[in-house]
Amino acid sequence: MDGNSPHVLIVEDDEDTRFVYSVLLQIEGFYVTHVGTMSEALSRVLSTAYDLLIMDVRLPDGDGVELCRQIRAFNRVTPIMFISAAAYQKDVERGMKAGAQAYLTKPAEAENLLDKVKYLLGQKAMTPLERDFSKLTGMIEGAPVAVALIDKNRKYKAVSPTYAAAGGCTASELIGKTVTDIFPDVTGEAGHVLETVQQTRQPYFIPRYPYTSPHNPERGITYWDAAMWPIERGDSDTDVLIVVREKEKSGDIVIA
Repeated sequence: MDGNSPHVLIVEDDEDTRFVYSVLLQIEGFYVTHVGTMSEALSRVLSTAYDLLIMDVRLPDGDGVELCRQIRAFNRVTPIMFISAAAYQKDVERGMKAGAQAYLTKPAEAENLLDKVKYLLGQKAMTPLERDFSKLTGMIEGAPVAVALIDKNRKYKAVSPTYAAAGGCTASELIGKTVTDIFPDVTGEAGHVLETVQQTRQPYFIPRYPYTSPHNPERGITYWDAAMWPIERGDSDTDVLIVVREKEKSGDIVIA
């Protein structure tokens, strides 16, 4: 850890979301720790000095807003930012009254997230540092979630074992391959979305994405969520980080 790097604690129960936020912040040079529960977060904040806290409102063992109030009872200094799907004005006001300095709604756009982080850390007016992509491939290859990095030519640059296994492949079989007719099949809606994300540099979420594995056709159709995030390497060079998660098998839903 670089002693000059701001230390950010992410409090988010969704493993996929934690991973994406961690990647976005580490590319920018931040040191990131993440936890998934209110109790873990409180324990960490009591024992470690952080420069910024990023938290969800809905946590499995409590309310993020209540966590914010508890932290503010002994820590009035560390900035707190909520990123939550609770997007009504009353939700925002509740979070801000509890002591937060910022409130973003999901899915938070990468640049908006980073701009807010830098603002809260007093870095907005500083000369931006060159983004560090050196650890990105290793982060993806060792990720516990189903994630892959796709380059501007629509080829796999890095793949997690979980992502490859979901398509009945190994990671080495996917690297360098064009993202067509292999998991996920992006010849349909997701193919257009991938192009849109690269052009607009905005994240996109596809719910209940159908997939039939050519390696395991006996499984039938499975349904997945797919979230795509732009990773900007330059003015005309944008990779896409895709995170997928199986939601249901074709037999899971019974229609009366």
